[in-house]
Amino acid sequence: MALEKIIHDSLAQFIHSHVPDADLSVLDEVILSYITSVLEELGSPDASEENFDVEMFVEMMAAYIPGFAEISSVTICEMMFDLAARLIEARNKENVPPLASTQDKSSSKVQASDREEQESTEPENNSVAGEGASAKEGRAKVEDGVQLLVEMFPSSSLSVMRQVLSVAKGNLDYAVQLIMEGIVEQLDTATLEETHPKTDKKIKASILEKYMMVDNDDDVKTHKPIAPKEFHKLNALMDKLSHSSFTVLAFPCNQFGQQDPEKDHEILNVLKFVRPGGNFVPKFPIFGKIEVNGEKEHPLYTFLKVSCPFVNPIIGDRTRLHWSPLKVSDVRWNFEKFLVDVDGQPFKRYDLDAPFDIIEDDISTLQHLKG
Repeated sequence: MALEKIIHDSLAQFIHSHVPDADLSVLDEVILSYITSVLEELGSPDASEENFDVEMFVEMMAAYIPGFAEISSVTICEMMFDLAARLIEARNKENVPPLASTQDKSSSKVQASDREEQESTEPENNSVAGEGASAKEGRAKVEDGVQLLVEMFPSSSLSVMRQVLSVAKGNLDYAVQLIMEGIVEQLDTATLEETHPKTDKKIKASILEKYMMVDNDDDVKTHKPIAPKEFHKLNALMDKLSHSSFTVLAFPCNQFGQQDPEKDHEILNVLKFVRPGGNFVPKFPIFGKIEVNGEKEHPLYTFLKVSCPFVNPIIGDRTRLHWSPLKVSDVRWNFEKFLVDVDGQPFKRYDLDAPFDIIEDDISTLQHLKG
């Protein structure tokens, strides 16, 4: 059984037993990558319950599974450590080479194993007759992954993409996260072994950063995970109002925790493979990145903010707000929305977590007023 399937099935069973009504379809590549990184840490020799930040884990999971926070922390710890142990056992079984566990095999078989190992490590242009089909398939799969990465990030070379995929141990999602974090710039063939042990924590931090907002209220940081379902909700809204002239206009911005570092030509691929992933395709126009606050803010957002007052009195953690000067009218975070009528006049402003049913009601009201 593949390690990913063990993680998915075990987590799904645990959630279903404690939150029977939970929507398990939210367990996508991103959240599973995050959970995998946590399990890797828990499976290390020096891991202990004291080192497991269960509160942060619960907050992250609660953003995807409402009701997860009601599960006992002790129960969650037991489940995670048990799953980490199972993964270690499964990984050890998968990595045991043929004949290695039996010492009384004939010398001819040992020599055959040696030849197979040598053949599997030779370059592709020196393939040996009689090579196993599984080895060929493995190399083909790697090359397919490399080609896909180059297609997603055309500014990178084949050699760099091979290095990234090597560091990610063939995990394509893992490789994409590395590229998004700019780690490819640090890669060097001679330092791959030094680079890899550091990547798990970086990937974990990256996933947390991409889906969390930190407010600073009386010097107490409160984490508010942003579910990746926002893009799917916008698509659903487009479907629901397809009979009308309504449309969503999306303007990516990298001023909020620097969560959108990708270049304009990479935006659609990031949506498709990373955030929200799962081959997502937006049903609405997405423009090039702009700045919505500060000295270089786009005139469109100057107009929108002047026309509609702010709706959230909390400015947020200033260390994660990348613009100056800060103003009370500033857009607070990603997915803050403005409703504009057919004449281009702003009608209403919404905080990032405004319920979509309220937005739909306002759209209907505006359409009725405008005939």
